[in-house]
Amino acid sequence: MLPSLLWYLEQGQTPPPHLMEAFVYLIRFYKGSWENETLPVRDQPATIAFFNTVFELPTVQAQVAAILSNTSLWGSDLSRFTSLQTTLAINL
Repeated sequence: MLPSLLWYLEQGQTPPPHLMEAFVYLIRFYKGSWENETLPVRDQPATIAFFNTVFELPTVQAQVAAILSNTSLWGSDLSRFTSLQTTLAINL
């Protein structure tokens, strides 16, 4: 999913809505719960710990900035795409 998302962003285009929606849901999944039910988050302990820490930040904007700027997750700093930050902040 990430290569497709990056292609659109690097072209200065808006990614298709379903691609953005999938990315939002991927990140939201790491919160570990949905509608009072626990989700089975399985990943590297460091990744889970990172998301646990991030979701304790006081604002959605701070959470999104931390997630997108984590180069160990994405291979690059995705926070440089302001449209991605905005879309995630609105939808998370």
